[in-house]
Amino acid sequence: MRIVMVTKLLPKSHYSRYLYKGLRSANKNLDIFFYTNKNEEINDIQQVKQVWSSNLYPFQIFREALRDHPDLVHIQHEFNMFGPFYTTLFLLPLLLLLKLAHIKTLITLHAVVPLRLINKQFMEDLGALKVRIPSIIVKIVFIMIYRSISTLASAVIVHDHCFRRELVSFYKASEKKVNVIPLGVDDECASVNRSTIDKWSRRFMDKKVILYFGYVTPRKGLEYLLNAYAQVIKQYQNYVLVIAGGVLPYHKNYIHKIVGQIKQLNISQHVVMTGFVADEEIHTLYELADSVVLPYTYSIASSLALSFAIQHRKPVIATNIGAFREEIEDGRDGLLCPPRSIEALREALIKTIGNSSLREEFSKNLNKKISERSWRNIGKKTYKLYETLLLGGTYYKTDPFVMMGEKV
Repeated sequence: MRIVMVTKLLPKSHYSRYLYKGLRSANKNLDIFFYTNKNEEINDIQQVKQVWSSNLYPFQIFREALRDHPDLVHIQHEFNMFGPFYTTLFLLPLLLLLKLAHIKTLITLHAVVPLRLINKQFMEDLGALKVRIPSIIVKIVFIMIYRSISTLASAVIVHDHCFRRELVSFYKASEKKVNVIPLGVDDECASVNRSTIDKWSRRFMDKKVILYFGYVTPRKGLEYLLNAYAQVIKQYQNYVLVIAGGVLPYHKNYIHKIVGQIKQLNISQHVVMTGFVADEEIHTLYELADSVVLPYTYSIASSLALSFAIQHRKPVIATNIGAFREEIEDGRDGLLCPPRSIEALREALIKTIGNSSLREEFSKNLNKKISERSWRNIGKKTYKLYETLLLGGTYYKTDPFVMMGEKV
């Protein structure tokens, strides 16, 4: 079986690297070629071709696929993958060309934007759109993108059932084409250098760590976390809030707002903003963390930050939305709060900080998730879907990953 995977491979914590590891464990004889950006130089993975550039990628990928004769082209779709937002529209002629050439295609949609969320605030959060466009036009564009993908692709993967429901119910995708395969969790503990731990511990003044990890963007709800934390720190001054993650160019105003809020709340001595964290140091921060907080205001994708928390068995405080509602059982794996609720976040932080037995129980329960969500299992499920597609099917029913209290 020859597979072409269209993807980025940087940073080294990229989804496709973990999936490749899982696929190789599922079938060592699987022949995988990577088509990646011409600007990416990859030396640690074999069979990588620097194929595509931002505006010409449909024709570049199609031409290379005709040369390589793959059985299946698997595209990892993110809205910023090929360049500015408008380049997502170029995916449709690529899918059409591959379909006309009788090459099967599978698309993993790493983000599914709920139609109801597309409003003025969402447009501002998206940031990548430099021109003011009426939200009704943007809704039409999203409908066209998702419907065309589900029509032209042989099958689609999403990571949670909430995103499958969005595609089927609101974007009218064929339910037979949309497969749910969760975001994986690495079941091997990453090695952490002692000197690196000591370096970060000194920076955190040897205090206990509450960790937020991820890009600093408006939808992540950090302003609500800061307001809650400002109340908590009065009682627990042996803690530090670590905000770890980079800033996208079009969200610079938001980071200025967050920095200003920290000063206004007079908690500068109790908050550390690390900026971008190198891949090899991500796991150090998780090892140092007492708990992980993910206060998102809305959900359009599964969270790699949550996968890392599960891997390191760290108690999670998150908002009761989308993927978090499916993946965290409130009171068993962590605590869920209503989005934008400062009081609920404050109570959850105090409950977690003040009860070591509860933290240990959460860690123990998260440990049970690791084997079922291991990249080995994700690789097996993905490989099974490859086989199904090549036999002429479209839908491989994975084990249901059910939203708590809800039927799928």
